Amino acid sequence: MRLKNLLRLLSAASFLYGAWVLFIVIALPDAQRLNGTENRSWLIHNINLIPMTDEQSPVLYDHAVVVEHGVIVDVFPTEQIANHITLKKMRKIDGKGQYLMPGLTDVHVHIFDEAELAANVYYGVTNIRNMSGFPFHLRLEKAIENRQILAPSFITTGPVLNSPGPNHNVLQQIVHTPEDAKASVEAQYHAGFDHIKVYSNLHPEIFEEIKNTASRLGMSLTGHTPEGNRHSGIPVQQPFELSWTSSLGQGFTSFEHIETIAWHALRDSMNATDMRETARLLFASGEAVTPTLIAHRRLVDIALTQGRYLQQNNSDMVNPMVTLSEQGSIAYWSNMDPTPYELPRTRFFLSATKILHEEGVPLLAGSDSGGFGLIPGKALHQELQLLKQAGLTNYEVLQTATENARIIGFKNLGQIRPGFGANLILLTANPLDDLKHLEDIEGLMLKGQWIDQKQRQSLMQVAKDTRLTRTLIRFAEMKLREWQLL
Repeated sequence: MRLKNLLRLLSAASFLYGAWVLFIVIALPDAQRLNGTENRSWLIHNINLIPMTDEQSPVLYDHAVVVEHGVIVDVFPTEQIANHITLKKMRKIDGKGQYLMPGLTDVHVHIFDEAELAANVYYGVTNIRNMSGFPFHLRLEKAIENRQILAPSFITTGPVLNSPGPNHNVLQQIVHTPEDAKASVEAQYHAGFDHIKVYSNLHPEIFEEIKNTASRLGMSLTGHTPEGNRHSGIPVQQPFELSWTSSLGQGFTSFEHIETIAWHALRDSMNATDMRETARLLFASGEAVTPTLIAHRRLVDIALTQGRYLQQNNSDMVNPMVTLSEQGSIAYWSNMDPTPYELPRTRFFLSATKILHEEGVPLLAGSDSGGFGLIPGKALHQELQLLKQAGLTNYEVLQTATENARIIGFKNLGQIRPGFGANLILLTANPLDDLKHLEDIEGLMLKGQWIDQKQRQSLMQVAKDTRLTRTLIRFAEMKLREWQLL
């Protein structure tokens, strides 16, 4: 057994060495490169401000914002500029009566390549939570913190933890025993991950070890509610091995996907009364929910258009490894009839999301981008439109993608107020009138770095230059680390 593992390690190491030679030749595009030193002071004036601090006064007209070293230090009416002598030496941005608001946050993405970071920035997504950690994500997180790469503020979970079953895949770390679970969580902690993502198949004793170890190490949980072994007849003829409520109060910051809640908590029913009871239990427990409505809706749209949905504008921003590896799923959804089962569920997921909101459950905006048919950045805008369809007001929709993201770790982002990070977007029109204006971006700021329209267009070209080789290197490194652990 040791010889076999040694051969596996040597084989993987040889592959990584050859791949690394290719990788170092592939330089980071100039449009994404930062030197780590630029910390200019800025005065953004003549703007209408949407600070996301007070729903009763959502817009502050004719205001100014002062940014120093990537942090908002002052907010005041433009007419008071004359009282601030020190502002004369600052670089100035004339907002020309346009609308400045916090940059958008996507709390559920899958990043495989730096190009996807450029795509998110292009669409005004200034903060992201990556939901399937590779070792390179820790290096990426550090590079972003050190201002070496132009990218959204970044949080990542570790590798997804799952047990064998119908929902496991090669991108996940499969744990078979409680001992595996304990070792995996500890390894993620020592590697530098702060957040654990769990998945549906986890067996009861394995989930118990994961949450206990994570709690001991001060790590948060997120992901799917574990179900246990998928026996025949589940969920209609017999209950899940692990009930949905067994995940409440166990250290989760958020539960992901409204469809998994309907599957697990409602046992795949579309019962509004049961959904309301579920929402009340969630509110009492305190976890947030990321509905990811677009993740299911795009599957139905692929089916309804017989695959033409996959040719929407900017589809070339989707990572090529995803497109190659998901050919079977793409063929399945392109040739299935969604009318009997999937289409009614898209409607129920909207009403279920509204019920969560009505019962006070915090909602987060997440797109699940990184999957096929989900364009990084653009998918979040589609998600926000679906939240609107679910019955949220425009202001409430903006809350899910700005201030609510503080729940999962973006502590000083999502509002325009002194002491908060200067991740901002300048829009030509008011998104409170129409959410479509969120795509009418005049410019944006990332940690005090101003990105004008010309630079935005450069980022679009970077976003379309996805690299299969780079992605495969990262995947191979992840699997090598996993083999070393096991």
